[in-house]
Amino acid sequence: MIRRGMLGRICVTYMEWAGVDEQKVIIPWTVLDNSESLMPFADRIASTP
Repeated sequence: MIRRGMLGRICVTYMEWAGVDEQKVIIPWTVLDNSESLMPFADRIASTP
């Protein structure tokens, strides 16, 4: 589905927050445009405690 979009890619980040002063970027902005970029991103999310 990502490849069908206007640009054929998306940019995502993974953040956790628990309040106004408690925000943490776990994975910074990352371009996902193929399975070679998607799988490492998914693996990083899966390995986050």
